[in-house]
Amino acid sequence: MSWFYFDVREGERLTRDEEGLDLADLDAAEREATYAAAEIGKEALPKRYTPEIRVEVRDERGEYVLSVAVTMNVERGGRSRTREAHQRA
Repeated sequence: MSWFYFDVREGERLTRDEEGLDLADLDAAEREATYAAAEIGKEALPKRYTPEIRVEVRDERGEYVLSVAVTMNVERGGRSRTREAHQRA
């Protein structure tokens, strides 16, 4: 078992995980990060808070070992616009 910390980046904002989870291995941490990114994205992306949600995983030494990102891209009339471009328009 190893400790993993799941920091959440929403645009420029980073929320650091100070508690972490004790998981079997990096594969388990990847599954947890994937689930967390999807759940957070489900809430934040449709509300246009940010174009991307990223869960950045640190190991017990504090080193980043993986990240999972979910993004939303809106296309109208054949033109692709990211959330950032949409917010500026």
